[in-house]
Formats: sequence, C-alpha cells, structure tokens
Amino acid sequence: MGLQSQASAGPGTITIITATHNRPDALRLAISSVLNQTHANWRLLVVGDHCDPRTGAVIAAFGDPRIHYVNLPHRCGEQSGPNSVGMALARTPFTAFLNHDDLWFPDHLETGLGRLDEEKADFFAGRAAFLETGAAETDDLVISDVTPDDRSLAGAFVHTPAYFEPVSTWILRSEACRRVGPWRASTELYRTPLEDWVLRAWRTGLKLVGEERVSVIKPRLLARLAADVKAYDRHPPGLDRIADDITRAPDQVRSGIASWLLDRSVDGQPGGFDYRADGGELHARAARMLTPASAEDFHRTGLDVMDRVCRDSGQACGHVLRWALGRRTGEELPERPALTTLLEAARAQLQADFGDA
Repeated sequence: MGLQSQASAGPGTITIITATHNRPDALRLAISSVLNQTHANWRLLVVGDHCDPRTGAVIAAFGDPRIHYVNLPHRCGEQSGPNSVGMALARTPFTAFLNHDDLWFPDHLETGLGRLDEEKADFFAGRAAFLETGAAETDDLVISDVTPDDRSLAGAFVHTPAYFEPVSTWILRSEACRRVGPWRASTELYRTPLEDWVLRAWRTGLKLVGEERVSVIKPRLLARLAADVKAYDRHPPGLDRIADDITRAPDQVRSGIASWLLDRSVDGQPGGFDYRADGGELHARAARMLTPASAEDFHRTGLDVMDRVCRDSGQACGHVLRWALGRRTGEELPERPALTTLLEAARAQLQADFGDA
C-alpha cells in the first residue's frame, strides 16, 4: 500500500474505534500512532465514556478532519458500550479498535488489511507486546508477555481472558462485525465482553487470520499500582519514549521483542494466557473443565461451562471487570445504559458537530 497522503474527511477505508475515559496524555500518544500509519485512508472515531473536558481538548488540538469525537452522556465503566456505539456508527468496509493507552506500529493497518485481503478472512488479530511501563526509566524494553501467533477463535474458550487482548490488535470486515452483533455488557456475563464477542465470532463462522510480527504495544502500568486508585490518571514513565521508538526504529523494537520470545521459548513454563500459569480456585477449576470437548459442546449448543465454573467459585456476572474497574479508578461498575440511548446521543453529537451521523 505504501505511505499515502492525508485522506479527506470522508468515510475512508476503515473506521478506527477508540473508547476512552479521562486519560488525555495516553490518548494523545495513541492518536499520534494512528497519524503515523502508512495506511492513511482512515476515520478515527473516539468514543468518550462520559469524559471530562480534557479529552475533547486533546482531540481538538490535532486539528485533523479525519478524527471525530462523541462523548456519551452516561458512564458505562467498560468498553462494551463505547465499542458497540462505534461499530454501529462505522460506515466503512473495515473496522479496527485501538485502546486509548495502546500504541500501533506504523504498519499495523497496512499489515492487517493486507492479511485480510490475502486470506479472504473476516477477522485479523495481530500480535501485541505487553510492556511493564512502570519500570521504563531504563533503555530496555521491559516485556511481560507477547500474544501467541497461532491463536484460534476456538482457543479463546480454553484460555484466559487475555488470550485475545488487547482489542487494539483487531481489524475486521464491518459486515462481519454486524453478523456477530454488539458487545454485551459485562453485567450480563461471567466471561469478559471481549471473550464473549470472540466466542460469538467463532460460532458465527468468522475466518481468523494473524501475523507473526508484533504490531501493537500494550502498556501495563496500572496492574502494578493497584493500591493507588489515582494511578489511573498517572502518565506511565517512559511511554513517550516507547511511542517515539516504535515510530523511528520499529525494526529495532521488534528485534528486542524477538530476543525476549527466544529466551521465553526455552523456559518451558505456561504463559500468561494459560489458566495453569495462575493460582486461585477459579483458575484451577477452569483449567480442569475448559477442555476441547467442552469447547465443542459450546460451539454446538452455546452452553458455556465457564458459567458453572464461576458460579461454583462464588463469582457473579461481571466479576472480572468489577474487580478491574475498582483497581483502576475506585468506581463501582454501573449498569450499562441501553445501547439505543447511547447511540441516539452519539448520532446527535456527530450531526451537530460534523454534519455526519
């Protein structure tokens, strides 16, 4: 595809959906990684989860007509609402997602769109390197994990929720998104909304394609600062440097990741996407009961043994994201407003601000 000139403010080839809530410094870097893409025929739709004015100010400062912003009138506390709104508003052949604190390598869109075309696939899931940015004052990449390059939609059934994380690795045909449907709220699910969407994609029959090269950086600062609920507002040390590195020297960054993977491949330990690698009663039960046989039962019937695993362990629907939101911001997970309400508000904002809904 090659480097393209800036596209017009029209719909473009691909809609990028970024769900955000009050992380303006991180959002600035995420948007910059979109602007650095070799495929420039995109439209970025930032969907605020009831954000304060700082988010709008960061977006306005870019002054790029391809970037649109809607701020939802109600807090969802999770991505399922903003992502579903963004999917419904997309009117391009392809849809991608980018978390507000993740970063794309410059060739991410070009690579994913190329792979979808080559394989006539519906769903591209690239690879991400998870970085411990809290320790990034050194010159070394502090890598905690890298997503497997041999993922399958069926594999999401037996692996941890992180198996298809982050959503920033995803590029889909928009028609395929419509076939699977909106993201379900976490309060309706024992699994995470992301897991649920991937498993529905499997049952819908989407064709998945991947790529060996890493094209996404996923910072992990907040997990290390669980005792400080204000950590959500903290800009991770070294994140600006990492963003600069993947723009100026992507091959060097990938070389460092490849070296880490080579070292990891000889230690023989299950990675962070395997229930055996983590302790606790819930994960022990999951490791025993989430088997290829129970996966096939789910694919045939839609009955998920993970529901039983969670109930037997005393977990309620939404337990993962309730825990995560509490650690990040100290909030209780709210009931998600009706999607029709959120979508009506978003369309009204787009029409008022851009003449486009």
